Amino acid sequence: TQAGTSKGKSKTNQDSVICINEFGPSSVFQLYGVCDGHGPNGNDISRFVTDNLPTVLHDLLTQQLRTLSIQQILKKTFESIERRMQDLATQRALPFDINYSGTTATIGLFAGDALYVANIGDSRTVLGQTPPSTVTKKKHIPVAIALSVDHDPKNSTEQSRILNKSKSVTIVHDDEDESARIEIELPVLNEANSAAPEHTTENGKISSATTSNPFLAMAQKQNANGAESEATNGPSFVRRISASVSRSLGDRMAHQYGGLISEPE
Repeated sequence: TQAGTSKGKSKTNQDSVICINEFGPSSVFQLYGVCDGHGPNGNDISRFVTDNLPTVLHDLLTQQLRTLSIQQILKKTFESIERRMQDLATQRALPFDINYSGTTATIGLFAGDALYVANIGDSRTVLGQTPPSTVTKKKHIPVAIALSVDHDPKNSTEQSRILNKSKSVTIVHDDEDESARIEIELPVLNEANSAAPEHTTENGKISSATTSNPFLAMAQKQNANGAESEATNGPSFVRRISASVSRSLGDRMAHQYGGLISEPE
């Protein structure tokens, strides 16, 4: 894949891929996947997933294929990756921040003639199928068949789940480009206890690092009443972030306060 551009400058390519033609026990499987990172550290998180997911999935297939279905194993794989990343972040053992960065993921696991797809976010798996000549006059031209569903606020099922789960979110629609975002209001935080102080400035304005973030737009402002925190005697701030997908890996703040989940379909 190629990195996009912004104002004439190339952006960081945050895509990572998996392509393993001989995979799993006895090398009878094939594994393919794409992760599309977002946020300041999206490239690190997408690479973390593609580096770790094959190992986790291989171990689960080896150990639990006799007791669990492949669908269950794929779900456990995503759960394990998310838990590992969150645990490492809590231990401060990750070389990158996951509070305001994450990744989508869509993978395909071939088992003989069967294809199992697991998807999270809005990256897509599409099957190209050549229809019979009786269906179309254009021979040998494949027809695209969607094998995954986008997890975003335009998805009515996802929208209902998020609104029912969190009272701190609103869904904002843009009629011009038919997009939608999840606006998340975080609780009042003291600057000293901020989850990501490296993304803030002394006067509470949006830093350049956050304004260039295509997935999460953070805004900070000092409380209107200028109140100070009794615990630390410092200024309090209100944070607002927004998300364009309703499921992802990483994105700690959006998961905690905005209803995002890491469960694949």
